[in-house]
Amino acid sequence: MKYKISIFGKGSETYVFPISEEQKQKFVDMNIENSSLLLDDVLPVLGIEYLSDGNISFLGAYADPELYQIQVENESGEVIWESSESFYPDDNDFQCVYDDDNFLLVEDYCKGTFFTYELELDEDFNHGLINLIVKEIGEKVELLTGITYNGNDIEENKDFGDTWSKGIYYHLV
Repeated sequence: MKYKISIFGKGSETYVFPISEEQKQKFVDMNIENSSLLLDDVLPVLGIEYLSDGNISFLGAYADPELYQIQVENESGEVIWESSESFYPDDNDFQCVYDDDNFLLVEDYCKGTFFTYELELDEDFNHGLINLIVKEIGEKVELLTGITYNGNDIEENKDFGDTWSKGIYYHLV
């Protein structure tokens, strides 16, 4: 049987930029974490033209079960399971990344469908076999960046969904 698993809700695409002490001081002077600076004010300090010029980013729903939902459909498109606002398995893959000094995190807050997976099984789908892949970025942002099923990596069956931006936040690490 084939199943489609969708992850949607509120989350972000978080861009990670290594910065020098000089750049960090400029951002501190700009009060970057407590202001509504435009990207046009920030990108020149980073020495780039576009946010996408950075080569490190993470996309996903916030790893708070009240802010994401996982939905499973069978081959007929019928919803057979939806996560509750308390669905957070015990055995998740939790990874801390970029928690050293001198990084600027640019968090593009977004909503929508982050990922869909196609899963083919010989048996019926069992939501108890889902585990989350969670990345904590710079000790500031926790994102659900993927899932495993029955202990197996299913990332090769992952497609990106559609999200839309709702605002930009900045974090100094």
